[in-house]
Amino acid sequence: MYSRCPNCNKQIKVSARQLRVSRGLLKCKRCGESFDALALLSETADEVQTKSRTYSGSEARQSPWLWGLASLLMFMVLLAQIVYFDGRRLVSQPTINLALSKACGFFNCSLPVINIPDEWAVSHTELEPHMNNRYWVIAALTNQAGITQAFPELKLRLTDFNGQLLAERVFSPHQYSVNSTLASNETVLVRLPLVMTANEIGGFTLETL
Repeated sequence: MYSRCPNCNKQIKVSARQLRVSRGLLKCKRCGESFDALALLSETADEVQTKSRTYSGSEARQSPWLWGLASLLMFMVLLAQIVYFDGRRLVSQPTINLALSKACGFFNCSLPVINIPDEWAVSHTELEPHMNNRYWVIAALTNQAGITQAFPELKLRLTDFNGQLLAERVFSPHQYSVNSTLASNETVLVRLPLVMTANEIGGFTLETL
């Protein structure tokens, strides 16, 4: 004999002994629903599905995880496209950066800290003699971006009184700061050590890379 689960429409083979012991009540192995098997009793097997499947058991409980995984994959694809095509410009926008940061917080990830050379300002530069052929290059470095930035490399060029290049050097962030980032609209004083054998320094420039 056969009966059919009214919840998921699965047909179940039963015996008279099973019905007698359970007093006509069966529990569906597919969805876990208990039902009156006597009401839907049949002598022949028929696997035709006449009712759409609805699950209240383990399959239904898995759906939030599936949706979460799909959402995470879609977010990662979107983030990759943003970074690949126009990452620096878009992520530098405060509104977009805040939205991406919140999304990363939800998915337990973090945005990479970027450096946009055009969003830095170098001002109040000064070449200060120290001793013998030693100097300090002093400057104020300001983060003009709307977001926190990684410190840039600094390129120093020394020229003589005729404007001819004497020396050129690039300073990495760890050579002038103990920190790796600077908050938006913050200014830090930079001191760069310099040793020169020539004493005819006519001028210098300092720019961000």
